[in-house]
Amino acid sequence: MQLVLKSTLIGLISLSPLIGISQKIDLSTKSAKLNIDGNAVVGNSIEFDFQQNAVFKAWWKWSKEFSRTETLKEYTRHTIPAVDGESTAPVIFYSKVHSPDSIKTVLVAALNDNGLPSDEIEKHQKQISQLITDFKLDYYKNNLQKKVSDTEKLASKISKSLDGYMTDNIKLSQQLQDTQEDTEKHRQAIAENESMINDLKERMEVNEMRSDSVSNELEKIKQTLEDLKKMMGGIR
Repeated sequence: MQLVLKSTLIGLISLSPLIGISQKIDLSTKSAKLNIDGNAVVGNSIEFDFQQNAVFKAWWKWSKEFSRTETLKEYTRHTIPAVDGESTAPVIFYSKVHSPDSIKTVLVAALNDNGLPSDEIEKHQKQISQLITDFKLDYYKNNLQKKVSDTEKLASKISKSLDGYMTDNIKLSQQLQDTQEDTEKHRQAIAENESMINDLKERMEVNEMRSDSVSNELEKIKQTLEDLKKMMGGIR
């Protein structure tokens, strides 16, 4: 019973924090615009079910792995160096993380197509759209992994506590058994003592009765002896 309870408890603890994020992640993007120095630049957006600051910090760190990142007042500027066989010039794109309401956070990314050959613009637009999709997938996976790790630590901690409680219960059970046995022994001893006390009382009562009888006999003997002495005193 204890082992079943333990495994069930750990199972519930491990699963409960993950129920809300176990559904399929929505990786769809939407067309969106960014206001870059007064110009509306068309790009793509993707939504997150996390707080704005958390998404922004993660996006900043993630995008710095492949681009030179500059945070400006209204947006972030990313510069990806030209790569032989991939692009003839550095690729520049802009991003912004904002929360339109208290429920969701939106990441918008838009290509700066100035200076890019026309045959590369569509390709880079698709690449940037794929970037934010990959980031969201990576972000959700990392968040899920953290929750799994935290849950495993919690389960391990509770498992150790449960093991401690079980060990204590075994000791307490033995102490209870010993105490019950001692109590039974005491009860038997008390019963024996009560029987002995009753026996002694009965013997004392008998002795008192015998003592009274002997005392009476002694008085009679004394009286008889006194009478005999008087009779002997009267003989001349």
